[in-house]
Amino acid sequence: MRSAVAILLSAAALAAASPVTPIPNGISVQTVSSGVVRLTVESNLAFRVSVGKNGPVTEYPFLDDSRPAPPSFQTVNSGSMVGISVSGLGSVMIDPNSTQFAMQDPSGTAIVTSRQLLQPSGGSSICDTARPGFDAQDPVRISGDNGGALSGQTQESCCSACDSFSECTAWVYAPVPDQQDNCWLLKSASGVFPSSDRVFGGQTEPPTPIVGSTITLDADSSAVYYGSGAGQSNAGTLSRTSGFEHVENRESDAPVYWSSQGYSAIGLQAASWQARDGSVVWSQVDDLYLIPAADIDASTRGMWSITGAPSMLPRWALGFLASRWGWNSEEYINTTLPQFRQGNYPIDAYISDFSWFTAQDDYNCPSDGWSWYSDFGYSNLTYPHPKEQLSYYRSALNMRMMGIRKPRLCNTELLSYARSQGWLVEGGLNGRDLNYSIPAMRQWYSKNQAHFRTDGVAGYWNDEGEVYYFQFYWWNLAEVETLQSLNATERFFSINRAYTPGMQRMGAVYWTGDINPTWQQLQITPGYMLNQGIMGNPYTTCDIGGFTSQTNALLLTRWYQAGVFLPIMRVHSTESATPHFPFLWEPAAANAMRDALNLRYQLIPALNSLAYRAATEGKLIMRPLMASFFADTNTHDLTSQWLVGDSVMVAPVLNENNQSSTYFPVGSGTWYQYATTLTHEAGTTEQLTNVGLDYIPIYARAGAVLPLGPVVQYTDALPGGPLQVQVYAGADGSFTLVEDDGLTSGYTSGNVRKTTFSWDDASSTLSWTVAGTFSGPNVFTSVAATLYSAAAGKSFPVPAKAIGRSGSFKFST
Repeated sequence: MRSAVAILLSAAALAAASPVTPIPNGISVQTVSSGVVRLTVESNLAFRVSVGKNGPVTEYPFLDDSRPAPPSFQTVNSGSMVGISVSGLGSVMIDPNSTQFAMQDPSGTAIVTSRQLLQPSGGSSICDTARPGFDAQDPVRISGDNGGALSGQTQESCCSACDSFSECTAWVYAPVPDQQDNCWLLKSASGVFPSSDRVFGGQTEPPTPIVGSTITLDADSSAVYYGSGAGQSNAGTLSRTSGFEHVENRESDAPVYWSSQGYSAIGLQAASWQARDGSVVWSQVDDLYLIPAADIDASTRGMWSITGAPSMLPRWALGFLASRWGWNSEEYINTTLPQFRQGNYPIDAYISDFSWFTAQDDYNCPSDGWSWYSDFGYSNLTYPHPKEQLSYYRSALNMRMMGIRKPRLCNTELLSYARSQGWLVEGGLNGRDLNYSIPAMRQWYSKNQAHFRTDGVAGYWNDEGEVYYFQFYWWNLAEVETLQSLNATERFFSINRAYTPGMQRMGAVYWTGDINPTWQQLQITPGYMLNQGIMGNPYTTCDIGGFTSQTNALLLTRWYQAGVFLPIMRVHSTESATPHFPFLWEPAAANAMRDALNLRYQLIPALNSLAYRAATEGKLIMRPLMASFFADTNTHDLTSQWLVGDSVMVAPVLNENNQSSTYFPVGSGTWYQYATTLTHEAGTTEQLTNVGLDYIPIYARAGAVLPLGPVVQYTDALPGGPLQVQVYAGADGSFTLVEDDGLTSGYTSGNVRKTTFSWDDASSTLSWTVAGTFSGPNVFTSVAATLYSAAAGKSFPVPAKAIGRSGSFKFST
């Protein structure tokens, strides 16, 4: 790593010393060989490098236009390099002659450097045209050995092989060198299409546009990359070797990563990246954000400084959500919902598929629609009296309702009008998808669906919107605009079958798609959430129990238990399967599911507090172990266990044989088995066999302070009694409980109450102080506590006392 002594340049000296022009938030550098490079500071935590542009930089939907103005910068030079520097952040610099680039820390040490920065896509070698995440459309192989199919290749040997054949114009590589055929040499291809496990290089006929430049960043040999998304093939690991813009059912990816080298990168302009040969090659990239980031937390803060901090969801969204395909009559709804309350199964909302707004799905709808179809109405079978029904479910059963939405139309009259306005996009079902990026279309859409909100629909479940990459973003914006036109302060909440960066700032949640009810699917589910988190999405959920067919009681129970510790807890099932509602299963399973739901609701105060921390401090709620213990390489790809906050770790049973394994990271200290005095030391592994159906392996770190609410049947019933604080002896610790109205954006202007609990291990004292002025019927007024002490081999409960503005418990151990 080289270091640089930066010299500050005045504007006049700058103009005389180098081909540099001041621009807003940075400088424009005219390079000798390849054009203009713009270096700008984009937030207090991020730089941007824009290649080959003199005019304004393209703004992408995932950028937060409302982010604070970036900090001031100084123009600096070092030797042949010129750049910009921000106090406390570092600098970005470029050599106008060689076009080599560097991002440096505040001391001048390079974090990452580049090779020749401006290398236009499509260079002298066919290897320069690599496009990770794409495959060839209508490929025709060359006539060479084995019909142009090669095995055991690397990407470099594959593209070199194409270079050696005069008739080879394109190549496709599968990054699995030991599979039988993983390189295909082509005479022609009609185009390309997204494919997460392929790399395409070369030309197509007619040419597929390749926009942007290729930027090659140098990499340490030990560098590993995280946070580009996940799908079925890679949700079980955290590290990545490539990333690109891609969404489909069961997969969401983005051109972003955090590198263990100490920085994060976000690429725009349909960019993609691939790690190879001691470098990271960015293709089709005009704008590259670079964030100095020593760890995952710094990366998350940096990404959210660009794409927007996550909105807090309404508190009820942190409770239990029950979905199914098959709410087919008013009678079924009226007889099913009360069974949750009768059986004491906590729940906050139920979610309906197609049948709430139409009596028939639209999969066979012709391109000109059906005259009788209802796009913005209700089905007479399920909601003959929608306002009255929704009001009753909300007031009498304390349940909210969410309904599925599709991104398209099927009503003939509405389709005809949308076509006449140019509001449809190609793709989807019979070309019926709406183009939500058009402001006038969003306004029309919002007007037509506004009545759902006033009728009592609490949120949307957005499905099948993967026609183009940002469709879900624009679709959610239309729904946000609807809500804001009716209630400017209410928190937005939706569930979506894809995620693209930036959706988190709206309150748009991602679910992992139409997954199968299998143990393998359960095992990769936590990895989905952890990968999404590293990519910048703090809220991911899934179809607990699996969607596509019938599940079984053991699998469903274990999925419920894992679901307790996911950001959003939601079940779903297909129409032909037994719904994943506890009271429909055998008593032992039903009881275990009830226990899981009770624990989820006890955790609501902590989860709400962690959601506030995510929104205001940029820290994930569900955290991979490597985010806190990266020095232990055993954590780097661990997805079967994770942290909730900083001090609670869960390793749920994910195996049909009822076995579980928990690893306690090196350097992590002592871990308590939840609500006991049994402990485990760092660097050890606990192997569990014959785990009881009602047991979840949960652990609290020494020093953990965990606030728990009483068991309530819905979140609006909080507080429901004293706050119960668990303390685990052996180290100092703290936790800040955040309380707010749970429904509005008031938290953004400080309308919260913060109670900071501090544990002093030496004096065995738990103390607290209260800050903030928020008050209301849902705040806790009293607190009790229990100390778990491994040294004493027992627990020490103390009775409740008023919280007031401060207080303490002194434990006699």
